[in-house]
This record gives sequence, C-alpha cells and structure tokens, in this order.
Amino acid sequence: MTYFSIFIQRLKHLPALIFWFIKDVYKYFKNHEGKHFHQWGLHIYLGKFGAGKTCSMVRDAYYICKRYPEVTVVTNLKLENFPKDTKILPLHSIQDIINAPDDTVVLIDEIGTIFNSRDFANGKTKDGEGGLPKILFQHICQCRHRHLVIYGTVQRWGFLEKQLREITNDVTVCSAFPCHPFSRMITNWIYDAEEYNLFYQSPLRPLVPLGGEVWIQSDFFRQLYDTKEMVNTLLTMEYISDEDIERNRQFEALGLPPTTLDKKGERKLRNNIRNR
Repeated sequence: MTYFSIFIQRLKHLPALIFWFIKDVYKYFKNHEGKHFHQWGLHIYLGKFGAGKTCSMVRDAYYICKRYPEVTVVTNLKLENFPKDTKILPLHSIQDIINAPDDTVVLIDEIGTIFNSRDFANGKTKDGEGGLPKILFQHICQCRHRHLVIYGTVQRWGFLEKQLREITNDVTVCSAFPCHPFSRMITNWIYDAEEYNLFYQSPLRPLVPLGGEVWIQSDFFRQLYDTKEMVNTLLTMEYISDEDIERNRQFEALGLPPTTLDKKGERKLRNNIRNR
C-alpha cells in the first residue's frame, strides 16, 4: 500500500471524521469533561543536584491539585501548603501505588534509588529481588484507565530501570541559574521519552524538544515540600548490592529477566557473555 493510496483513503473518511469530531467536542463540553482529571502515564524529571527537578515536579503536582480537588497524592516526600481538599498519602511500598484510588498523582523523588531498594520492592509483594516487580509494571501500563499519573525524579537517565524507561511518556530536563544555593530561574525542556532514550544511546543524534518553560523558584514553591524526611528514609533503606545490580544488567543484555543464580549458574552466565 502506497502513501498515495493512504492519502486517498483519508480523504474518503474525512466527512465521517468531521462528524464524529463535532459530536465528541459537543459531548466534552456538555458533560464538563474539562473539570475532571484525565491525566495518566509516567513522567520523569531529570537533572543534577540543585537543578530544580524536585521543585518542578512538586510545582506541577500542586497546580494539578489546585485545579482538581478530587485528586489524591501518594508520595515519599513530605508535602506542605497544598490545597486543603487534597488528600496526601505516604508512599512506603509498591502496594501503596497499586491500592491508590482513581484520580491519583504519585510523586516519587529519586525514583531510580527507590526501585533499587529491597524494602520498597518487598513491601507486601514479597518480590525479594528489588527493582521493578511485574505487578507494578503491569499496573503502570494500565494507568490510563484509572487516571493514574506518576511523576518521578532521577539524576541520570541511566539510573532509571530499563522497563520504566521504555514506558515513560516524556522526560523533563531541568537546569537552574545561577548555581546552587542561589538558583532561582529554572529552565525545563520536555522531550519525548523514546526520542530521549535514542539520544541517550547515540548522543550525536539530533534531539528536538516537545516544549519548554522558564519559571522563577519563589519561596512559595520551595516551601511546598521538605526533603529532609526523604533523605532520612533513603539512608535507612536496604539496597540491592552492586553485584546483584551488575548481574541483573547482564541478564538484561541477554534479554533475560533478572533472577537469582547459584555459583554454577553465574559461571555459565559469564561464559555466555564472554562468548557473545
């Protein structure tokens, strides 16, 4: 089938498209759909220390809560000064995400570190391996039906779980001027996650942003959250060892799911990698 034949078919279906488009727009305004929360997906904020990624994430969540009073927030941050109608729940394990009600915004600061924590992965799932449990991966893939949106911050794109990178909707790259601790002007460039992942693998590949924004980090936005409690939580978590992470990466390179091996299995894995 040629491009020309596709073009002809589109022209053929144009009247039906116009009819249904007008009907959908009419229903949208008649039912006041704009007043209901319809966001979904996984959105990542990327930046170094002091780049404004956490503040950008919390700021976006605040605007959502201000517009949609029915939204619930699940987070590992200590949020402050949010709208009074906003219900804020703590995030301790993946079960808190799975059991979250519809119309929920999940805020995960340092999402790459959190998913390398055995404490977070174990929760009530008894996964035992850390990383991203299958049940959570499947849940995120179906988040559109529940109006569940997940915001996460990470310092490096490579710190994020491979499966999470593959299902991320967009990446917001944050930078601040002047440098910390005087940073006030935050610049955010938004990229399609798939395009950004290709750029990450091939830095010479051109990368075109979907959009951008510049805003001032006022004291009001800084006082929306407190990172001290988050830091204390990170320090007390039990994390996957470097050996486990490296072994999981080796499985990932072979296209196999992460698992636990005995010494014989590890020798076999190393030989397979050496002979690739």
